[in-house]
Amino acid sequence: MSKKINILEAELSAAETDAEKISVLNELSWELRLSNPVRGLGLCTEALRLAQATDHALGIAQSLCNCAVCNWYLANYDATAVKAHEALTRFRTLGDKPGEASALNWLGNAYFSVGDSGGALDFHRQSLALRESLGDHNAMAYSLSNIGLVHYRLGDFTSALDHCLRSLRIRDAGGDKQGLAMSLNDIGRIYASMREFASAAECYQKSFELARAIGDRFVEAVTLHYLGELQLSQDESDQAIQSFTDSLNLSRRLGAKEWMYKAHQCLSQIYEQRGEIAEAFEHYKAFHKSEQKALKENAARRARSLTMQFEIDQAQKESELRRAEAENYRLRTVELAKALEDVNRLNLSLGEANAIKTELLAIAAHDLKNPLQSIMGFTELIEEQIDEQPQNIAQHAATIRSASVRMLTLINGLLETASIDGGKFELKKKLVDLSALALQVIEQNMPQAALKSQQMIASLQPETFADIDPDRMKEAIDNLISNAIKYSPHGKRIWISVEKRSEEQKEQRLRDEGRRMRKEGEKEKEVLDSSLTPRALSFIHISVRDEGPGLTEMDKQKIFGKFQRLSARPTGGESSTGLGLAIVKRFTELHGGHVRAESQGEGCGTTFTVDLPAANLETVHLGTARKAV
Repeated sequence: MSKKINILEAELSAAETDAEKISVLNELSWELRLSNPVRGLGLCTEALRLAQATDHALGIAQSLCNCAVCNWYLANYDATAVKAHEALTRFRTLGDKPGEASALNWLGNAYFSVGDSGGALDFHRQSLALRESLGDHNAMAYSLSNIGLVHYRLGDFTSALDHCLRSLRIRDAGGDKQGLAMSLNDIGRIYASMREFASAAECYQKSFELARAIGDRFVEAVTLHYLGELQLSQDESDQAIQSFTDSLNLSRRLGAKEWMYKAHQCLSQIYEQRGEIAEAFEHYKAFHKSEQKALKENAARRARSLTMQFEIDQAQKESELRRAEAENYRLRTVELAKALEDVNRLNLSLGEANAIKTELLAIAAHDLKNPLQSIMGFTELIEEQIDEQPQNIAQHAATIRSASVRMLTLINGLLETASIDGGKFELKKKLVDLSALALQVIEQNMPQAALKSQQMIASLQPETFADIDPDRMKEAIDNLISNAIKYSPHGKRIWISVEKRSEEQKEQRLRDEGRRMRKEGEKEKEVLDSSLTPRALSFIHISVRDEGPGLTEMDKQKIFGKFQRLSARPTGGESSTGLGLAIVKRFTELHGGHVRAESQGEGCGTTFTVDLPAANLETVHLGTARKAV
């Protein structure tokens, strides 16, 4: 426990008036936000109760802001937004500019944590402008770091590094050791994304030493986690396991739930890659349990009506239903495995099948949780501000709509893959020019590419006819193009081509590739081919090439699987269901085609190609002639 916390504990015991207690409770809550946010939340909640009972206007505003802070460190982001909005209103009424800047800062953090980068950037810029006008350099450093992190998420590493280095210089000059350790972490993450691994490791090492020297266990735990991610990216799995384990142990002592389940998740992935299924499964169970526990605790604190409780009960019932479905799936897998494999392979298949199903449930729960919490939080804001601040209603409604679209996308993906897997899917084929279809998809995606200053370059050969279901193949092409936009950094190019090829051209390309693979001492096979469909006389070749992060060898082995998390991350804060490429594969194969992914490695971009049987040219011309008659 730090010296300052000891002093505040003594002052709290000696406080006589309510005003003194409110002040000390809030100071102590702030000091505990990193090391013990659970207790910190309890203290500022008590301060809020006293302030409301005595009509202490400034105490109410400060207590609300501290409640937002502690909720953020506990990963209760909807509660953070609600409390920060309430605090902002009260600080503005009081004319308290430093308080207003602080509330804006935590609103930005809440929006950032639920994936709204645009909203986060707006709030952080407002906060920075106020702090600059006040000359509050320490607070300016926090705002600069937060703006840097938004640019980092958007893939603008140059701006991110500039803001974080400015923050670092301010903190260094002011002797803010805790802030300095946090800035070093942020800069380390940026260097890691820029593939400057030595610089990243140096930043993390300095941050770790500084955090340990000042006794800041929270920053120490976070630094260890980022160090583990860096080690994992360089295939240092043993060192990564040690770093994640140390981070997990520290986070467990601090009650830092978000970093606990992040560590469990990373350890699960490492052990799975190493083939140590039992260890991977144990960490995945712990990750899932931690996340569910955090969700339940958050709901319990915020429960204000029977309607809310009903929603929680329904969620629990859904979870039980999915667990029952998972058990049924596991049993079916067991029956199939008994007919195909010996006892040893049977046991391995059972473990892998169970892990896959558990992962499906965990991902569905995780990807639905954040948009659902956003909907709940901003619905409350609409109810509270409908009379007082009607100008905010449209913004909140837009956030609700965005969260709803994310949920609907995931649910539609789940239903679609279930329909395909269940054999209930029927194609509605007709003669379609794939170049015209691709052009429609390109035009639909132009606004998203423009937001990231990306250029789409199309080469579309006319009369590329195929007998296809236009809706399904349009969805497949859209998945490929939207993925290229999503995973490519700001200002990059994306090439899309559609052309008709002969089988002779394809076989020559495969022979050339086979010779190259033999030179490299590898087996002559197409490990990324999604099917062995018999070849047609001619085919339509669709290609989408980007300048994104490329594929690792591990990515190449699992890229067309369902619910796979690859090494790359969206560069603009976009969400991902993990179903898009699996759907592309299934739709392509249902049409008698196949899909490939090619990459020279990390940092070299990726090319996706889809080959579909071409329509008979005589049939096309005959159909045209009949229409003319």
